[in-house]
Amino acid sequence: GALTPVAPLEGAFVNLTEAAEFGIPFSWKPEREASSYELSAFSARDAAAEPLFVRRVSGSWTTVPLSEARSLSKEGTYYWTVRWIDAGGTVSPAFDQRSLFVAEVRHTLSATFPPDGYLVEESLARAVRFAWKGTASKKTTL
Repeated sequence: GALTPVAPLEGAFVNLTEAAEFGIPFSWKPEREASSYELSAFSARDAAAEPLFVRRVSGSWTTVPLSEARSLSKEGTYYWTVRWIDAGGTVSPAFDQRSLFVAEVRHTLSATFPPDGYLVEESLARAVRFAWKGTASKKTTL
């Protein structure tokens, strides 16, 4: 069947400055039968559109440098999807495209705690304190 996307979330914001330095991370839940995955990005939410780039990877995540995805280096909304390929070359259907918004922003917020992948026992979830850092000089309220 089709894969389940993990990140970026639908409608996620990607800061061009950070993407130029660190790339854009993508991930999805692994498929047991997959021998590789094919990540594609598009400028329109259209399954028949020509992809802006296609990247084949062996794992269930990848970070795409902007040097490889130059088409994502302009501000705008883009769409991404992934499909898996088994050892015999059979290609799965792609999951529904997810959007992401790319823009240059001088003021940003980024989470410092909890870190990515941090797991919390459900009974302790209310006690977790969140922390972030930002570039804005004014008070920030979430």
